[in-house]
Amino acid sequence: MITLVLTICLHFSFVEVIRDLCAVFEENKYMTYGEKVVDFVGEVVKEYGPRLAGSEAELRAGERIYKLMFEFCNEVRKDWFVSRPRGFTNYIWVVFFLYILGATFYFTGLWFAIFALTPRIVDIRSPAVLTL
Repeated sequence: MITLVLTICLHFSFVEVIRDLCAVFEENKYMTYGEKVVDFVGEVVKEYGPRLAGSEAELRAGERIYKLMFEFCNEVRKDWFVSRPRGFTNYIWVVFFLYILGATFYFTGLWFAIFALTPRIVDIRSPAVLTL
C-alpha cells in the first residue's frame, strides 16, 4: 500500500504558517488558533472517516491537506512510501504466551525457576541426584 506524506518546505517562521492556516478558516473570528485546528481535524474525521495507514481514505485526506497547504506555502511536496499497517499484528500471540509464562513464574515463586527448570546431574562418587 502506498501512503501519502506531506513534506512542507517553508521559508518563513512557524508563527506565520499558523497565522496563514488560521486565515483560511475565518468562519469565527473569536476562535483561538487551537480551536480552529481542532475544528479542521474534526471536519477531516467526519468527511473521511477512520483512516488506516495506506487506505484510500487516508490518501483523500492527505490530498485535501495538500491542497490547503498549497494555497499559502512556498513549496509543498508529496513523498510516497510503502506502508504495512498490520505488520506487527501476528506477534501478539508470542507476546501473549510470554506474558502468561512470566505470570506463571511470578506466582509459582522462585523455587519453581530454581528447582524445576535446572538440569539434574548424577555425581560420579555417589548415586544421589544433585541439582546444579
